[in-house]
Amino acid sequence: MNMILVTVGQHEVLLEKILPIDAKTTYPVCIKGKMNCPPDDCGGIWGYANMLEVIKQPNHEEYEDLMDWLGGEFDPEFFDIEDVNELLKEKDYGCFTFF
Repeated sequence: MNMILVTVGQHEVLLEKILPIDAKTTYPVCIKGKMNCPPDDCGGIWGYANMLEVIKQPNHEEYEDLMDWLGGEFDPEFFDIEDVNELLKEKDYGCFTFF
């Protein structure tokens, strides 16, 4: 099997296979994923990593404030492929437009 590795910004995308187009499918479509995305304004990758460490420790001094900011709950393992695909059907693919 031929594979192509492409760098997109800071991410590497491995194209393993090109599937035939299915006329009944609305594209783009997510076929696999894992874990929740970082909440907006969490401080980038380093802030998100710190947030994940803090929410594991209910006795941490930042825990209560962070949980309040998160709205009381946050499951980093949560991933709903149906929600993702509903967002991808939107005109802006579920992203906010600021302009």
